[in-house]
Amino acid sequence: MKLVLRLGGHALFKNNGKMDTTLIKEYARNALQLREEGHILHIVIGGGTIARSYISALSELGASNALKDYMGMLVTRANALVLIAALKGYAYSPVPTSYEGLLEALSSGKIVVCGGLQPGQSTLAVAAILAETINADYLLNATDVDGVYTSDPKRDPKARLLREVTIRELRSLLRRGTLPGTYPLFDDLALNIIERSRIKTIVFNGRRPENMLRIAHGERVGTLIKP
Repeated sequence: MKLVLRLGGHALFKNNGKMDTTLIKEYARNALQLREEGHILHIVIGGGTIARSYISALSELGASNALKDYMGMLVTRANALVLIAALKGYAYSPVPTSYEGLLEALSSGKIVVCGGLQPGQSTLAVAAILAETINADYLLNATDVDGVYTSDPKRDPKARLLREVTIRELRSLLRRGTLPGTYPLFDDLALNIIERSRIKTIVFNGRRPENMLRIAHGERVGTLIKP
């Protein structure tokens, strides 16, 4: 099975802002297990708490949106480098910084870990492009919630987890603004790529690294987005 994991940067950090090395080691261990089982896995890392902190500081200093995008992209690459270190020699190094570099990394036969490729593009869009490039069986979107809900589960106790949702239904939910952190969860570019290549996508809780193994082994986890 060919898999692309988009790991939200927030999943890498504890509530105190420190990097969760225990979680990172577990993701690395699970990635190597999937590799040993014959699966192909590549990973795209988000910026998370640290990126938001830098962007907030730049906002206070009156920086342009372009510069804030660029800063966020640099943080994703730093996060990717941490996971590369955890994967030892099984991951391609250095971190790819362009689509051309991504193609070169894929030809190595190693696990590719990257962050953003250009300002203004979400890491989920990068993951969707990567999934499209390798014709992945699934794009896995690891977030800080258990899947896609009918409303914000952090604010609405009546929010209901959806086991399956179409892209059209997801767009409707996003337009209503009922999903938490809509930019980290999905953006228009990522949805367009998923739609045009009919990429099956699963949204699940990234604080539970075993979910990645469960999905690869055929278990039903999180929300399946049907193209």
